[in-house]
This record gives sequence, structure tokens and C-alpha cells, in this order.
Amino acid sequence: MKQSFTLIFSMFTFLMLSAQTVPQTQQSLITKVTADWCPNCGTWGWSFYEDLIADNDDDALMLAAHYSGGLSNPIGQALSDNFNSVGQPRFFLNNVDKNVSSSSVATKRIEIQNEVAANAGQSPIASAAVDVYEDGTFNVRTQFFEEASGEFYTAVYIVEEGVSHNQQPIGVTDHHDLVRTAITPTSFGDLMAMGEIMSGEIIDSTYNYILNPTWDINALEFVTIVWKKEGNTYQFVNGTSTTTILEVATPVEDLSSEIGIQIRPTLIEDGAAVQLNIDRHRNIHIDITNILGQSVALIHQGELSQGNHNIPFRRENLDSGVYFIRIVSEGKISSQKVVLR
Repeated sequence: MKQSFTLIFSMFTFLMLSAQTVPQTQQSLITKVTADWCPNCGTWGWSFYEDLIADNDDDALMLAAHYSGGLSNPIGQALSDNFNSVGQPRFFLNNVDKNVSSSSVATKRIEIQNEVAANAGQSPIASAAVDVYEDGTFNVRTQFFEEASGEFYTAVYIVEEGVSHNQQPIGVTDHHDLVRTAITPTSFGDLMAMGEIMSGEIIDSTYNYILNPTWDINALEFVTIVWKKEGNTYQFVNGTSTTTILEVATPVEDLSSEIGIQIRPTLIEDGAAVQLNIDRHRNIHIDITNILGQSVALIHQGELSQGNHNIPFRRENLDSGVYFIRIVSEGKISSQKVVLR
């Protein structure tokens, strides 16, 4: 499989390529650890997983991790190892082995459904979402909705539905939610934030990944998961999924390559200043946007001459949180993050 990785982190510069909104909802993760040679995986384990899909598909991300056999891959093995799975089939809710057996499927089905529903009512700490483009660009946004501490990673997995393949003992059949690979260079993604993390923190990243041409592009799902690393284990935090592949967006040129831009301070109590070193006479628009990219305050609109300019602004009625100061001129944009305390 041919693959290509390019990673661009933007901790303090807003990437205009990505504009997706991260849903402020809590999902669960249901993982079936399985193998195509496993008889139980194709009998009671098969029907139980179909029941889980029917019960929980709206509020849970569904993954089938083949750790062995003809559908196995490094990500399936990594997920199995991370959960300390022993045997197959094993069913995990988030990181917890639900110890399902052929004699307990009825009670375990209700138990898992109730836990997923309870999780869906919780306020999320963080989540992530991805925009997937037809040229193989993946724009990922990780967002924290509450203060947090620790070491957080975000991964994007490619999952294929309806993969025709043998399964003991039922023969060739369509497999559900097969984890194919991760588009991030490591199985559990890249480090997004660590230490003490503020509510409203946003981290954008971009990857390029060439899809395997043997996969059915119309049956692919892109699952984005935030993990928290605790010791040697990655604990599920939250995630989202999409099946949408977007047309290639026209790139926005970075204005900061043409004019000097400084914002002092970036941690703002009452006010700050935008310092510009302009290369020539320009029409300049400066405003403040929220984390959704919506303009919430105008700082400057009009012509500025060549040279240095110091443009002050007051926070006025803006609430505390993360914002971006956006400078636009001649169709080019620069956006820098600020925090209002």
C-alpha cells in the first residue's frame, strides 16, 4: 500500500484550510476484537455485534479490530494490545472488556446499550473532527471544551464497511466496520496537547494520505479519536466519524509572508495592539473571530500606508476564552490566536 504523510501543526496559527466544527457531544467506542478463523466470531459473536450496531450506532463509534488472520493489520493488532485483549471475540466499551460470552449476550446487550446512552448524556472534555478532501488531504481539528490535564493524542482511522471475505464458520460474507489503517503515522495519533490545557484550546493539523485503490471509496468511514495516554495505555476520550469526501478547497495565501505582523500581548486582560509592518499602501481589514470562525468584533477597516502601524483594540464585552485576530488584505489572510482572560 502506497502512503504519504505530511504533518503540519498549528498551535498558535489558525489554519485557514480547516473550518470544520467539532461537535460538542460525547460518543462511546465499541470495539470488537476478532479474527476471520475464529468460529465464535462468526456465530454468536457475529450476531451480537450486529445487535450492538443496531442499538448504538447513533451514540457510539464502531470498530472491528482484526488482530489475526486474513483481515489483520497493524492497527487491529495495536488496538487489541492496547486493550489487553485475550482471546476472541472480545467486546470493549471504551477501554473496558465487557466479558461477553454466548450465554450472556442478552444481558450484555442491554448493559452496553444503557452505558452508551448514559455516556451520551455527559459533557465532553474534548473531541476531534476531520475534513477529508478528494486529493488525500485530511484537516483535523482537536478541541477542548473543558479544562484538562494530561497527555492527549488524536488519531484518524480509515474503516471500511461491507468487506467481502471469508469468516469461519459461515464462509464468505460482508464484514462490518473493518479497521483498515490510521492516516496518522502512529497507531494512536500525534500528541496534540499535554500538561494543563485551557478550555477552548484548539489544535489544527493536516495530513496527506493516499488511499489504497483496492478499497471501496463509497464504503469508507473516517473515524477521529482523541486518546489520553496513561502509562503505556491509551484511554478513549471521545471522537467523531464522517463518510464525506469533499472537493479540493482553493488554498488561502498567507498574508504574513508579505507583511510583518505581531500581536502584543496574546494573553489579554483588557486590550492589546496589532503591530503591522506594511510593504506598500494597502486596504487592511482586521477583526476578531471566535473558534467557529465567526467575526465578533471589528478592529480596523480601511487603507494604511507603507511602513509601521500600531493599531490598538479593547476587549470590551467579549467573554473570556480563545479567539483569533484575523488580518485580511487583497484576498490573503493571516490569523493568530489570542486568549482573553
